[in-house]
Amino acid sequence: MTIPSAVQIDAILADKMWNLVLRYCDGVWGALPGKWTVSFEQIVEEAKRRGLESFISAKPINEGYWLQESDGGYVVFFYERGIRAYAQSFARLEPAFRYWLANELESFQLPKN
Repeated sequence: MTIPSAVQIDAILADKMWNLVLRYCDGVWGALPGKWTVSFEQIVEEAKRRGLESFISAKPINEGYWLQESDGGYVVFFYERGIRAYAQSFARLEPAFRYWLANELESFQLPKN
């Protein structure tokens, strides 16, 4: 079954990848990369339309990559077992968002083209 582009984009931006896998991949995470058809730039364009500010989190609620505002700009970090594993700082929001998105896609073994 083909996954509509809008559904793919919404799943990655809304942190609902599990729903996408259940609905379109019969719960098989390994099947997702073969069904992924949207490009990195398509996702970025939709995120800009929604407002990049909406992807800034106040605090992490589970493990994974998080984008937060900092004193000097923005920071993307990986949160695991209650600890910040590493962080990358950015002066501007768009590069920070792009870094966050690239890491999100990589964590699901999806292309970053």
